[in-house]
Amino acid sequence: MRDATDDPEIEIPAKPPRNLNDIEPDAPDDGSDDEEIKVQEQEPEAPSYLSSVGLSADSTIIKLARRDPVIASLRDHFSLNASSNLVRFRHRLNAARVYDEGRAQMVLEEEYNEETDTSTITVKTMNDSTSGTTILRISYTVVTALWTGFFFTFCLQVLLFLVLDLAVASGATAVNAELYVGNTIGVFLAMVTFVIAFTEALVIAGYYIIDTWEGHFLAKTFVFKKLSSVAVEWVFFFFFLGCPLVIMCVSLLMRKDNWWEITALAWFMFVLGFYILFAMNVVYFEVRAAWNFCKNRSDCDSDDWRHVLKRCFMLRQIHNYSGTQQDSYLARAAFRTLEDTEVVDKDNIYEKSHQTSWSPWTRLSRSYLSSFFEELPEPQRLYTMDDVSDYRPFLTKTTWSLERIFCRPSKSRYIAVVQGPGALTRTQFRSSFICSIIGTSLIVLIFVSVLVWFELSGVSVFFAFVIASLLAYTSLRNTITVFKLHKDLVGIKSLGKKNSETGSNAEEVESGEKEAPSPISPLPPRTKSERVWAISGQKPSECVFVIQERKRVTQPTERFCYAMFGMEFIFLFLWPAITLFIISWNVAVMFVLVAPISAMRHYINPAVVVEETGNMELVGGKDGKKKWRNQSRLNTIVSSITVGKTKRLWRAILGVAGFAFLAIFLGAVGSNTDPNAEGLTYLPSSYYYPPQSDDMRYATCTLTNIRGGFGDNTLMMDYIAMATLAYTADELTQPALDAWFGEGVAEYRQDIVDEFRSNFDVNNAAVFFKLFSFPEIGLGVISIRGTSNNWDMLADSELWSAAALMQGIRFILPAGEMWTPILDRLVHWINKLQGQALEKVSFYILTTQFANYLKNDPNFTDIQVTGHSLGGGLAMITGAQAGIPAVGVSGPNALISGRSFNPPVTAEQMNQYTFNIVPNRDIVPMLDDKADQFQHIRCQSPSWDFVGCHFSKRSLCEVAYTCGTGQRPAICECHRDYGYPRPEFNSTDGAEDNFDEICGIMGEMDS
Repeated sequence: MRDATDDPEIEIPAKPPRNLNDIEPDAPDDGSDDEEIKVQEQEPEAPSYLSSVGLSADSTIIKLARRDPVIASLRDHFSLNASSNLVRFRHRLNAARVYDEGRAQMVLEEEYNEETDTSTITVKTMNDSTSGTTILRISYTVVTALWTGFFFTFCLQVLLFLVLDLAVASGATAVNAELYVGNTIGVFLAMVTFVIAFTEALVIAGYYIIDTWEGHFLAKTFVFKKLSSVAVEWVFFFFFLGCPLVIMCVSLLMRKDNWWEITALAWFMFVLGFYILFAMNVVYFEVRAAWNFCKNRSDCDSDDWRHVLKRCFMLRQIHNYSGTQQDSYLARAAFRTLEDTEVVDKDNIYEKSHQTSWSPWTRLSRSYLSSFFEELPEPQRLYTMDDVSDYRPFLTKTTWSLERIFCRPSKSRYIAVVQGPGALTRTQFRSSFICSIIGTSLIVLIFVSVLVWFELSGVSVFFAFVIASLLAYTSLRNTITVFKLHKDLVGIKSLGKKNSETGSNAEEVESGEKEAPSPISPLPPRTKSERVWAISGQKPSECVFVIQERKRVTQPTERFCYAMFGMEFIFLFLWPAITLFIISWNVAVMFVLVAPISAMRHYINPAVVVEETGNMELVGGKDGKKKWRNQSRLNTIVSSITVGKTKRLWRAILGVAGFAFLAIFLGAVGSNTDPNAEGLTYLPSSYYYPPQSDDMRYATCTLTNIRGGFGDNTLMMDYIAMATLAYTADELTQPALDAWFGEGVAEYRQDIVDEFRSNFDVNNAAVFFKLFSFPEIGLGVISIRGTSNNWDMLADSELWSAAALMQGIRFILPAGEMWTPILDRLVHWINKLQGQALEKVSFYILTTQFANYLKNDPNFTDIQVTGHSLGGGLAMITGAQAGIPAVGVSGPNALISGRSFNPPVTAEQMNQYTFNIVPNRDIVPMLDDKADQFQHIRCQSPSWDFVGCHFSKRSLCEVAYTCGTGQRPAICECHRDYGYPRPEFNSTDGAEDNFDEICGIMGEMDS
């Protein structure tokens, strides 16, 4: 048989239009393709696409064509992570396209029907993940999330260390500190640069987690792109699971007690190494892509690296400092492609929704800085990455949900389908509109309700209402947009129905018999594709969408660009670097390493170059497949990392934290650090609290086993009382000791403290402690004051913030407790960054030195230490280091952070020497992990008053009321300030009950 392709008189269409995908939608049906071709045999019942070329169904040529049907050609968009794979079935008329979506597959099956001469594409999705694969990926993801949490903690600690370094350099860790303005400004500027650099690194770390969960797609495509997919899978298996398991088995075979600690640490280090490799490749690919883009631009005449570098730099500066105008409006169209949603006819614009805004640089360039800017003769359209990647998700009646419109960003690019098969219903639009109003109101109401719950004044609540309303501005603006969208929908529906009833059509419009339809009326069918829809009884969907047009109207001159670069270099690099080298060389070294990398990503930025170009066509590649792969990788990296949606979140968190630390420092400068709190009001011995009967709440009311105590008379509330006395003014301390223990039992020995500090406290540290001596039993008790000013807050942050953050990360991670054995090492690595400057704010060094000093004093046979809040934490560290009993009241713990102290504190030392009294709902003793010995006590403050649970006086009243006062006096504050019952009165000595007069309670009515 002769091949039909050898016949010069016959042409077989290269792509028979057997389905809708093969019909050219843009071409009008003018009959230009109907060329008559003669054949020997013709039958009248040929399929439509064959009749158009004059072929019959029984033609030999047609039979040959059907034996080798043409499969539909689908083009992969570069927004896909992986290209599709064409799979031909054994049946020659069928084929499938397979799209991999990580843990699932999307399959498009095309089936050709010979009888109807049509092709049907069936779309289905299937989950090809197994439970084993899921477990492995969960394990991979958890350890990468642990690394990201560790890195986040590290970033916050660096910002805190900047403030601490400033405090040390300005002598602020001593009493009566002064402010050095130059250093403060330098640290502030360094903080800005660090926040920018750390934000970029955390965005990469976040995508590192996503990439791990999705099967290392991005890492496969450019980290190990020269290796085969099989080799890459084996690499990840060995380093993410195989090697850690081998290390675990070796540790078990060697009978190591800390086998899991060794395994977890090795696993963490492998993930850390892969992150460094991942981040380096991301930065390299970004810079290289931006460089090649600039080199391939038509406005770059030279390939010399200096010219390309200048072009990258100028694009960034122009992008940053140009004056822009932004127009946003609602539009409607029955569009053919997604590109039609970028620019529409003016007749299709809903004018009432039109809003125009100008950037600050536009106003400046047209007023004060006009000599540094050029007015463009015609506004230049600017594009975003969403424009370049054709990002416009559809909102149909099946994808609609109540919260989708309300929670969408202010610059939403959703396409709302209002006519056609998937059109939104009026009920859905009305529900979204109502939900937007209710949601916005609830945001304000919740904010105000919380403040009312905290019992703030009416003025405070009013200002809070105003602030909450301002914060809800974005939601309110979205509500207005929904309202306009709803009105537009009503117009489309009503006018569409009216036009269909009157039978309007295109011919009447063209002849002038009828007015042209309004901008929101249905459009008549004009093209082939539209007539196909009409013949089938359907019509194309009509949509409403938001258009954001951003145009450049003024452009900075080259002189202005270089001037701004000079200011950026001075204020974001040079000044901060000099300041950091003055106050902390190790942080300065880190700064000069990360700042240039951040600057390189800033000035040679692929997102800027792509947005300035407006498309991805300049991406190179040896062939179409490689070019698509490069476009896909660039789109993934730029959309997810370079301009990732999480960048604002990370920047906000780091920025707020960093500037909060700086605000604490500025508030601490010049603050009073002398203890001047008023003492307690002690009642006569005729007033007392009996032990609560049938209440076994506290088994530790008496600490009989504590070394160097009073034996059976060693009371838990004694240590709370002595911890409270650390806040009391010096002149009130000895009378308070006499009132509590009895005259002559305890002595306030400030002389010993002063002598020690004059000889050993060369830095004049801003920590305060007192010494109480009990001569009869040779006992000395050190009482360390807790947090009472901003310096103490900085010390709290320095010692326990890293441990607290790691606790939070452990809480969030699934099975987070499994990482507890290595948390102390991770915190230790973070704190090693500080070195000598950290020791100057580690107040426990001085208190431990004082405890050892007293141990060598022959006047004391036993030494104990106590303290409240920060003082309680310092007391437990001091007790563990000096080997003396320590009782903390609301003190932070030290199991996670213990390795960071000098000398380190072990869990065994904490369990042996420390005891912590922990009020319920008190946040401070939740910091770090508790040792074995602790006692929870009630907090009867209002449920909203978390701070009130931290007061040492309230803790003293709780223990005195529950355990009974015994031989100790009751205090007025328990009833007067904290609402406990009045102490009982014993009138056996003939004394009168004058409780109200003693406690200053006037006009109180007792029930």
